[in-house]
Amino acid sequence: MKKNICLLLAPIILAGCSSFYDLSERNPTEYAESFKKAESILKRNRALENFKKYYNSANHKAIAVSKVSSHVGFSKDFSNEKLAIEDALGRCNNYLLKKHKEITSEVTCEIVNVDNKWITK
Repeated sequence: MKKNICLLLAPIILAGCSSFYDLSERNPTEYAESFKKAESILKRNRALENFKKYYNSANHKAIAVSKVSSHVGFSKDFSNEKLAIEDALGRCNNYLLKKHKEITSEVTCEIVNVDNKWITK
């Protein structure tokens, strides 16, 4: 009997945990405003699709965008902002290196969002 109760409660508990982190559902107005900003900065559909996952992820996170193309680097689930920023820039710059010989002051990426706060444009 005890085992059956646990099996019945497990989906309820897990459903509650997943919605706890779904910030887009907990505050839809704030998410809509942030998504509108994302649409103006993240030009690619794939980047916009990934934005909701990024927005709802826990811990520290960052988004970097290319200055010369539509490349984007997302990072999430880091222990601090600095690591999240470094990872996002690294991911974005790695995409650029596939098309450019080197990263320069013109051919580079910049951070546009840290922990769901837009910091540019």
